Amino acid sequence: MKIHGFYMSAKWEPHSRCWMGWPERPDNWRDNAAHGQRVFAKIATATSKFELVTVCASAAQVGRNLRRRNDSSVVSNVALDGV
Repeated sequence: MKIHGFYMSAKWEPHSRCWMGWPERPDNWRDNAAHGQRVFAKIATATSKFELVTVCASAAQVGRNLRRRNDSSVVSNVALDGV
């Protein structure tokens, strides 16, 4: 079912990129999401070897944690609620 022209495709369907929301909310992640961010970065790096990755994160996280990325992922400053 498409809503506003978008839908969640099945994992085997062709797609142009992978969108990932950077984990950072302290009420959702313990220890300021440090462990989650390390694991997330490994997943983004591995995925970027096979397809384009866009990481959505707050401006503070982009400046602090995501500038050092050395893979082909794209980092975008996007406000995310609930990530």
